[in-house]
Amino acid sequence: MFIKKIISLIILLNLALPVFAEIDPPQWEEFCPPQYVSAEYDNYQRKIPQLAAVLLSVSIVGLPVVLPDLRKAQAANNTNYWVKRRNSFEQELSNCNHIKNQNELAYKYTTIRQSEYAKNQQRQNEVIQAQQSEILRQQQRLYDDYYMYGRY
Repeated sequence: MFIKKIISLIILLNLALPVFAEIDPPQWEEFCPPQYVSAEYDNYQRKIPQLAAVLLSVSIVGLPVVLPDLRKAQAANNTNYWVKRRNSFEQELSNCNHIKNQNELAYKYTTIRQSEYAKNQQRQNEVIQAQQSEILRQQQRLYDDYYMYGRY
């Protein structure tokens, strides 16, 4: 009889504890790579226009000029992506400030977390797709060089 009371008390406490638990808001660090946590918007302007970059990249002379510019532009795009994501995240989080109901607040925080994790997954898929496209372009270029121009 005594053991049944203790077990029922433990079960009752386990059910009641989530009601009194503190709800932790999501933190940007949960979703963002460390190097972009406090990044600022990068206003990098490409020094070489897109068409000139393409033309220069096919020549050996142009590669040292084009590659650093392309790398800086890509780094600026990555930085700006995470800055925009952080701004959106902070806006979503600030929308929760007026919520007083703990259950509704917990639901909103969970929704924000799920949304941010989904965005991370989408970003990862986009990066993988871009890498696969680049590999296919390189394979096609090698195929063309070998079969169409007789060089390898």
